[in-house]
Amino acid sequence: SIDANQRTSTVIVNLIGPGAAVEVYGLFFGVDQESFSLTHEVYHRAPHTKSNIITRGALGGQAKTVYSGNIHIEKGVPGCDGRQEARPLLLSRDAHIDAVPHLEIGNNEVVCSHSVSVSYIGEAKKFYLESRGLSEADAVQAVVRGHFADVLDKIKNTGVKNEAEKRIEEKL
Repeated sequence: SIDANQRTSTVIVNLIGPGAAVEVYGLFFGVDQESFSLTHEVYHRAPHTKSNIITRGALGGQAKTVYSGNIHIEKGVPGCDGRQEARPLLLSRDAHIDAVPHLEIGNNEVVCSHSVSVSYIGEAKKFYLESRGLSEADAVQAVVRGHFADVLDKIKNTGVKNEAEKRIEEKL
């Protein structure tokens, strides 16, 4: 951590046994002038390993994030399946993300994918929700809650899930 507004997180996973598997879930929510540096790396070091990195984030105010997702598949480890998906949601025009998905593949007998989809809450979506009786603030909150829901639903540890939900609500 550089200061109170800068947060750094690095998750590195080594899949070293044949058939090993991991799912990595990342959540971030920045407001005001908060800044994040997030890195997720999975190293496939054995055959028939599987990884799935799923990241959701929201940034409001002048918040900024640098996100790097890396899947490394070594030579001589066939049958691996590595996937990563990041979906940051920008809540203001001053918020910013630099997202860099990366695949390093050492052989041909693998399945890999990566994607980053940065989005805003469009005026049409806000209008639709407001026409159903929600205020603009409630409409934005509903969209943000829905944005995080697919990752939150995957968290099996109720303590971790409850803490994540609490922190999201504090930011809203």
